[in-house]
Amino acid sequence: VIEPGQVVKPCHSHKAEEVAYVISGKGRVWVDGVMANLLDGDAILWSSGSKHCLKNIGEKQLILLCTFSTPEYQKDYKNYEEITPFSVK
Repeated sequence: VIEPGQVVKPCHSHKAEEVAYVISGKGRVWVDGVMANLLDGDAILWSSGSKHCLKNIGEKQLILLCTFSTPEYQKDYKNYEEITPFSVK
C-alpha cells in the first residue's frame, strides 16, 4: 500500500524479476529512464537488474500485489540514491 503522494524509494534494482498488479489507485512508475502511468488493473514486469521506483499520483491509496521470482529477492538489492525521477515536477 502506497499513500497519496508517497514515493517508493530509493530507486533500486535486484536480480529477481518482479511483477506488480495494480489492485486500485493511480501510480507513476520509472524503469530504466522510462516513465509510465499505472491504473486499476494494470500490471508491470520489472526484469532482473532493472532500476525502478514508483509514486502514488492519486488521491487514494495505491494498492499493489507484488510477486518475485525468488523468495530471496531482498538479498541483492542495490539502491540508487542519486536517481530521483520524481523530484522534478
